[in-house]
Amino acid sequence: MSTNTMVKDKKKIFEQYVTNRTEILEKEKNYFNSINCNSEGGEGKIYVMQNDIIKIFDKQAVDVKLKGRKIIALMRLGLALPKNHRFALPYKFIVEYDKKTNKVEPIGFRMKKIDGKEFAILNGKKACKDYNVTLKKILEMLLIIKYDLHVLHKFGIIVGDLNERNILFETNNNLTPHIIDCDSWSITVDGNHYPCQVIMPSYQDPLMKFKDKKAIFTRETDNFSFMLMAFKMLTRMSPFAGTHPKFPDLTPEERIVKGAHIIGVKGALLPKNVRNFNVISTDLLKLFKDFFE
Repeated sequence: MSTNTMVKDKKKIFEQYVTNRTEILEKEKNYFNSINCNSEGGEGKIYVMQNDIIKIFDKQAVDVKLKGRKIIALMRLGLALPKNHRFALPYKFIVEYDKKTNKVEPIGFRMKKIDGKEFAILNGKKACKDYNVTLKKILEMLLIIKYDLHVLHKFGIIVGDLNERNILFETNNNLTPHIIDCDSWSITVDGNHYPCQVIMPSYQDPLMKFKDKKAIFTRETDNFSFMLMAFKMLTRMSPFAGTHPKFPDLTPEERIVKGAHIIGVKGALLPKNVRNFNVISTDLLKLFKDFFE
């Protein structure tokens, strides 16, 4: 069954759900002026309130009406996903009511807070020691992420901006990873497409296609980003980092296009503090090598 069909089957449930899950704030009260902003990105500000994360859009940076429709679409997709999923999804839509103009405008959303740290910190020895994370455990976490990526793809969802900074891991004994930054995902609901609009250049699939100069994100582009992240988390370096003997003056992004990785390349200069590639099995190393060429 397709994502659209499953979502439509739950339309009545969602109508009640969105009624109960819409938070209306009065514009004049400036609710967030007295609350410390935890972080700020290109699309808005992030606030932590008890067990919730609240994202408030930057009206100068995004089309709030379009973003609002995308958040509602994400909430609908949340109804179709398995109940025990590990994704941080919006559960409440926030709108602002202006008494002067009698208009309502989308301004953000709420989602449950995940108490965790960026997956990226496990590239460092200290963090691995602090959280008792072994190389075997990193591999197990990568397998969970790969499975969750498969679940999203099954429902027609493309992450797009997949990298170790957009994954949080719980700091308890389970170390469970969670794919976050859902409002940048590429999704289609009821024929309406909401594309991903950002990606780190160092994770961009060289085979990515473009339409009207806009990137087209697919399962394949997600898989490329995942494989690059997996290699990086296992070795503490990108396969396109260091210095390639044949292309010493090219940037990592330029070498990605050429498939000029450093796996098994004689004379390649590697960054400091990387893991010896011998920690990876011969078969897995060959898989990485073949994939990136």
